[in-house]
Amino acid sequence: MEQEDRKFISERISRLRLAKGNISSRAVSEAIGKNQNYINQIENLKTKPSLDGLFAICKFFEISIKEFFYKGNISPWYMKEIEKKLEHLGEPYAIKLLESLEELEELAMKKKV
Repeated sequence: MEQEDRKFISERISRLRLAKGNISSRAVSEAIGKNQNYINQIENLKTKPSLDGLFAICKFFEISIKEFFYKGNISPWYMKEIEKKLEHLGEPYAIKLLESLEELEELAMKKKV
């Protein structure tokens, strides 16, 4: 496994922990049935996760392996939550959200200039 890939995995797990309420690495390790330092060692690039370990991590965070590795999605957990809420709100609110996102995008682009 390339160092860049290991760093991506490390950062992704860290972001997921923070997004899910700043869950400790120890709590995630124990929840997936690994030793208490498992996640910490992955995040500190001291060890590589096993395939089973990656599946367990994804299951814990309620995301797929595809969502875990999709680099365009900063936080797959947030995206899932947004999708769930939009399903309940319906199309009129989805349209309003899209319009708001477009306005935010414009503002962000102006700040970059």
